[in-house]
Formats: sequence, C-alpha cells, structure tokens
Amino acid sequence: MDELKELFGTEALTYDAFEQKLAAAGADKINLANLASGKYVELNKHNREVDEARKTTVSTSKEYMQVAAERDDFKSKYEGLVAENAKKESMAKVGEKVAPDFVEFVYDKVAKAMASDNKKTFDNALDEVLKASPQYKKSTAPIIKVSSGLKQENKGSGNEASASMAITRQILRAAGRTPND
Repeated sequence: MDELKELFGTEALTYDAFEQKLAAAGADKINLANLASGKYVELNKHNREVDEARKTTVSTSKEYMQVAAERDDFKSKYEGLVAENAKKESMAKVGEKVAPDFVEFVYDKVAKAMASDNKKTFDNALDEVLKASPQYKKSTAPIIKVSSGLKQENKGSGNEASASMAITRQILRAAGRTPND
C-alpha cells in the first residue's frame, strides 16, 4: 500500500501516467498485472475454478447421467443378490436344526428377533428361538417301525390283550430291551 502512495503521491493519474511512473520506479519496486488482459491469476484460485468447471461439466453431461443410472441399477441388483444369498444361507442354517415343515416359520421368527435387537447374530437368535420353542427342532430319536405279524381278526374273543403284549414285546426288543415275560 505504501508503494502505491509513493507512485500516486497527491495527484490523480491516468493509466498511461501510472504506467510511466511504474516503469520509472522499476519492476523490483512493485509488480502489478492488468487482470483485464488475463496476465495474472493466482494458481490455486485457477486450479479450484478449473476443477469446479470440470465437475459441473461431467456431472451434467448426458453420458454421465446414463452411466450413473446404470451404476445405480447394478448396485441395486447386486444388493438384492447379496440379500438373497444371505437369506439362503440363513435358511440352510435353520434347515439343519429344524424340521422341514417349520423352516420358513422359524426363519421368520429369527428375523423378527434380530430386527428387535440389532446386536444379535443370526446363530444366537436361532438358538434362542429354538430354546423357547423346542417343538420345532429336528427329532434325534430313531424312528422304529415294527410290524406285529399278528392277525387280529377275532375281536372280542380276548385276543386283544395277547396282541397288545406281543406288540409291546416286539417294540422292547427293537429298542434293545428284554420284555418281562
């Protein structure tokens, strides 16, 4: 500011008179540029303006809008597939522990339990549901099929008791126990 006061002094100058006084003072004294002629713009300001112009141009171009729409479409499809695969994996976990008729029902109960408490893992929620409702678990007891081989044609003749005892003995033998005769 002091350099300009020295150049102007107390008088008003035209631009030509100002240039003459500036040249007489020397370039090392003061360095000015006419911005109207585009000679000097601060580099950081220039870079910011160019970056903003690029962003505006790119984000408003028709091609960019199409690519962005395709990207969003692929993203939603990908997220859908990820969710579908996660559900299949979870259903498989439920299927390992639950009778086939109740897999979807138990899966829904586990999903609701997880929705109410977002800190639960799927396995923990599944264990809690099965603990509260053990009737849905797969049966671990062996299924024993025994045919009696008895003819029960004489109903009412007193053979019901002997037929019942014969079936009981067969069941006990199949289970590895000896009947009390």
